[in-house]
Amino acid sequence: MRERALCGTKSPLLITPRLRFKRRARLYAVAILHYPHNMSNKPSALSSWTPEQIALGKQWVETWKLAGEELERIHRKELRELDTYRAIELLCGPADYTRPPRAPKPYSGLVEQQRWFMKAAHRD
Repeated sequence: MRERALCGTKSPLLITPRLRFKRRARLYAVAILHYPHNMSNKPSALSSWTPEQIALGKQWVETWKLAGEELERIHRKELRELDTYRAIELLCGPADYTRPPRAPKPYSGLVEQQRWFMKAAHRD
């Protein structure tokens, strides 16, 4: 395996062909982010804001970052505590899911499926 030392470094760190590939891929990814045209010369939407408005805007962003984390925590907690039967009742109205026709079937249908497979096998 051909290896070479990093150019301009004093450390004995070596670049293997695999590292060279990763480096090339990273350089390619950076090249993709380069836009072939200039960005718009329009002034920023915030150029008319005063320093106080900018400070308030930054405070607003920070407040929503913190609120977003807390709201996400509350959302996960509510999902963990969710009662499926209660949710179905709220969505579909009150019903007794322990009696037919809404009650779960006593079988899964696997026996019926095997019966059909046996009939199909005997036809051949």
